Amino acid sequence: MSRRNAITAAVEVHNRAHKPPLPRSAGPLLTAMFASDDTCQQSLDALLEASGVSRPTAQSVLRILLAAGVIAKEEKGHGQHANRYRLHLSLATDA
Repeated sequence: MSRRNAITAAVEVHNRAHKPPLPRSAGPLLTAMFASDDTCQQSLDALLEASGVSRPTAQSVLRILLAAGVIAKEEKGHGQHANRYRLHLSLATDA
C-alpha cells in the first residue's frame, strides 16, 4: 500500500471512530506533510504548494489536527526554521 493510500485509510478509520470527523482537506495536508516519513519540518508555503490547500484552510486544519492528537508539534520553528510535527495516526503499510 502506498503511503498516500495508508494516510487516506488512516484518516477514514479516525473519522469513523471520532466525532466530529476531520475536514476533507486533512488528507491532502497530511499526505503533503508526511509523504515519506512520520516527521515533517516543511515551511507552510511548501505545504500549501504540495497540498493545494489555501493558507487559512491549512492553518485551521493544523489546529484541528493538533487538537485531535493526530499530529504533535515537536519543535516550534524560529526565524526561517519551520515547526516540526510528528504524525500520530497509525498507518498500515505493506512496505
